[in-house]
Amino acid sequence: MSLKKHPILLLLLPFIIGIYSVLNLSLVYQTAYLLLFGICFGCSIFLYWINKKKYKVQSEFSFTILVIIDIFLFGLCYCSTQWDHTSENHFSKINAEHLLVTIISNPIEKKNSIQAMIQAKAAFDFEDEMLDASGNAIVYLEKELSQLQYGDQLIIPNKLKEIPPPMNPYEFDYKAYLANKNLYYQAYFKLNNITQIDNNDLNLKQIVFRKTYQFRAFISYKIQSYFKDQSNIAVASALLLGDKQFVDKDLRSTYQDTGAMHILAVSGLHVGIIALLLQNILNFLNFLKYRKVIKSVSIITILWLFAALTGLTPSVTRAATMFSIIIIGNLLSRNNNIYNSIAASAFILLLYNPFWLLDIGFQLSYMALLGIVYLYPKLRDLYKPQNKLISKIWDINLVAIAAQVFTLPICLYNFQQFPLIFFISNPLAIVGASFILYLGISFIFLVTISEYFTFMAYLVEWNAYFLELIIQLLNFCLNYLQQLPFSTLKGLVFNDIQYYLLLFCIISMIVSIRNTIALKIRYLLLTFLCSSFLFSSYQLKQEIELVVFNYAGESLIGMREGHQQVLVSSSSNKEEINLKTNSYDKKKHIENKEYYQISDSINSENLSILNGMVSFNGRTILIVDKENKAEIQQWKAEVDYIIIRNNPYLKVEELYKQLSPQKLIFDSSNSAKTTRYWLAECEQNDLPCHFISNDGAFTLILND
Repeated sequence: MSLKKHPILLLLLPFIIGIYSVLNLSLVYQTAYLLLFGICFGCSIFLYWINKKKYKVQSEFSFTILVIIDIFLFGLCYCSTQWDHTSENHFSKINAEHLLVTIISNPIEKKNSIQAMIQAKAAFDFEDEMLDASGNAIVYLEKELSQLQYGDQLIIPNKLKEIPPPMNPYEFDYKAYLANKNLYYQAYFKLNNITQIDNNDLNLKQIVFRKTYQFRAFISYKIQSYFKDQSNIAVASALLLGDKQFVDKDLRSTYQDTGAMHILAVSGLHVGIIALLLQNILNFLNFLKYRKVIKSVSIITILWLFAALTGLTPSVTRAATMFSIIIIGNLLSRNNNIYNSIAASAFILLLYNPFWLLDIGFQLSYMALLGIVYLYPKLRDLYKPQNKLISKIWDINLVAIAAQVFTLPICLYNFQQFPLIFFISNPLAIVGASFILYLGISFIFLVTISEYFTFMAYLVEWNAYFLELIIQLLNFCLNYLQQLPFSTLKGLVFNDIQYYLLLFCIISMIVSIRNTIALKIRYLLLTFLCSSFLFSSYQLKQEIELVVFNYAGESLIGMREGHQQVLVSSSSNKEEINLKTNSYDKKKHIENKEYYQISDSINSENLSILNGMVSFNGRTILIVDKENKAEIQQWKAEVDYIIIRNNPYLKVEELYKQLSPQKLIFDSSNSAKTTRYWLAECEQNDLPCHFISNDGAFTLILND
């Protein structure tokens, strides 16, 4: 694939690199970027001006390089200006008592609260003077506030706090997840903390979104009314509304393990199915003079209405944008280049929201689309069945294979698993999703009409019956496939280096499949990848590690040697303990676990615990609590580490001088008040310490 034939793609790549540099490397220097962009852009204009009559090869090359640098710097500048918390008016930088905020998302009902995204509009200082304010945040409100809607205005205390990082090794990084959405602050407010003010002067955007969310709530209510099974409600809500709040753990696991999770996330597949359906339905307009214009406008309008109905997620917005570009291109009788259309849609979406670049759904959507567009035709040329039915099934499988190959690095890195039966589950899911969407759109239409014509209720019931029947059949088939032995390859842990090596292998495939140089590069990258896996596996097997986990109100100490782990805790609840260590266990490929309580006495070859003294791999770890505090104050022997738990009253400076540990570790069984007291003492005396509640879990490789 030559980049010269795809100029928009050539411009998109440096733009993406510029955005990525800001988002992932935190390179935020707006003034410097603007200065560099101005200089480089001026040079480009000058070079174009002096060569506008006749380009020389050398000048054309120089001009191209300058344009690429311009686009890269533009990506840096643009993304830097979009970064929420760098603004001078950000609420976190204003000394104000209250904030005037607007709800900018559809409030979602959680188990114990209402979740909503807010945008600061103004701040009130302690003298009630109004100041300009900006910034977005996530808030959780009492359930009594469930009547709140998109566009409502509230006055809240300026007590928003930074979202904390993960407190245990390798657990889901909610802070990074929200940072990728330009959100850095959160808070919980009770009913008496906030004041709702009248906001009758809604703008057009707020009116449209509010009406859309109200219609979504109406359809959601109807789905729950007509459907009987909770799993069927979950799939219908996810497919038709983009609402996954009803998807439980078991259903999510079924779709993930079989590689059909993309069915529950409204994406290009769903938009493509609807576009194809509309193209056929609107054929009755062929007798009209301006049929192409009417059909194009109708399809684009309906696609964007569907996108709005599903919450304008990155994947469905991307698909609607791309299809709109293709349809407009066809309308203008231009020869569409699919790669330029894909690149143009990505460019437009990243201009709208550069933070979508780090959205996993956005990445999967584009990589899957590139796989289908690029790899599918090449696979199709290898073998063409003569039978029409077999040919259709074969084509669907090739589409699934092409998409899976290109999304492989992202799936392995983020989900640590790969569905081995995707060639069965994907065609099944695609066919099932098509029928569900067709019947689902019919259901939405009929249930809306039935509000005005009650005799339509009979048709709605039959439509709902067949729709639920197909969803139930799809769920049954996927659940059966999930139960098959070796259906899913799990525990595939990729580090950053391995992820990029595999990604570059895919990129070299995009550049050329048969090119000799690209082939050699692929072999070299695969060699490095295999070597990296072997080295990581060997290194992991040799590791000996101590981990003091963050377990609120309890103590939890993990000691690992290779793939074997011993857990010592103040709790006897193994289910909760496993929940706290689950991410760590997957990352370290834990094969065998032993559970003990702190009060137990253990004496084995590599581990002994007696009266709070732990000996592990030649290191001594002293656990100090209320029970053994008096006894320990008589000790004179030095220890390597001291873990202080359960609020013993003591002077940590005296304990440090007495036993000379390398570090004092205060676990999360200690109260916040006691922890603050010890923190001040440690800072005052410059003692080496680690506070689990503040700093997260303590990890140490003992055989370094």
